[in-house]
Amino acid sequence: MLNILEQFCDDIERVQTLGALYDILSQQITSALDLTDLLRSQIVMVVSALDHYIHEITRVGMLEVYDGKRPQTPAFLRFQVKMEATLQGIAAVQGDNRWLDEEIRRNHGHLPFQHPDKIDDAIRFFLLVNCGILLRQNST
Repeated sequence: MLNILEQFCDDIERVQTLGALYDILSQQITSALDLTDLLRSQIVMVVSALDHYIHEITRVGMLEVYDGKRPQTPAFLRFQVKMEATLQGIAAVQGDNRWLDEEIRRNHGHLPFQHPDKIDDAIRFFLLVNCGILLRQNST
C-alpha cells in the first residue's frame, strides 16, 4: 500500500502546485482576469485524489484479505461477485487473485468514495471498524 500512499502524496503535491500558481499569477495579473477557476480546480483535484486513494486502498486491502494477509471482515464476506467471476476464481491457480481484482473494480469503479460514510463503508471491506474506530481483533 506504500505505492498507493506515494501516488496520493504526488496528487496532493500537484494540487498544492496549482495553488502556488494561483498565488504567483494573482500577484502579477490585474483583477480583470478571473483566476478563481484555478482554486475551483484545486477542490476538484483534491476530491478526486481522495476518491482514487480510497478506491485503491480498498482494492488492495480486499485482495490482501482474500490472500490471507488480513483477517476477513463482515463486509468482505458480504461482497457479491458475478457467477462468471466465481467460476474464474474456482478455476484459478492458488495465489491468482486477478479475477477478484477485476470484480472489485467492476463493483466499485462507479462508486464515489468522497463522503465520510462511504469512505467508512469502503474501509470496512478490509479493516474492522466501528464508527470510525479501528477494532483490534483477538489474535488468539
